[in-house]
Amino acid sequence: MEEQAPYLVKRTEHAEQAAFIEWCERQKNTYPALAWLFAIPNGGKRHVTVARQMKAEGVRAGVPDLFLPTRRGPYAGLFLETKVKPNRTTREQRTWLEHLEGEGYAAAVCYGCDELIETVLWYLGLEAK
Repeated sequence: MEEQAPYLVKRTEHAEQAAFIEWCERQKNTYPALAWLFAIPNGGKRHVTVARQMKAEGVRAGVPDLFLPTRRGPYAGLFLETKVKPNRTTREQRTWLEHLEGEGYAAAVCYGCDELIETVLWYLGLEAK
C-alpha cells in the first residue's frame, strides 16, 4: 500500500489538539503554568447513553475545548477552541466565547496546533498581576 503524501492527509481537530497537548507536556519545565491546562470533553460523537449521562452531569454545547486557569495581565484565564479549516465556530461556541471574554477571560479560536502554541505563548508572556 502506498503512503499518502503529507499534504494529502486530512487534518482533524483531534489530531491538532493532541499534538498541542504533546507540545505542552514537553514544555512544562519551561512554562510551568502549562501543568494546569486541561481539556473540556464537550465535543465529539458518543453513544446516545453516554451523551445523556454527560448532559446530566453538566456538559454544555459550545464550551471551548481547553482551559488554562492561570491569571495573566487583565485576564483570569485562557479558553481555547480548536478548529481546522474549513470548519467554523457554531453559534453556541461564539456565544460562549463572547460571554467568557465579557467575564474577564481571554478566549481564542485557533486553527491547528501552531496557532494554539502561538496563542498560549502570547498569553503566558503577559505580565502577571
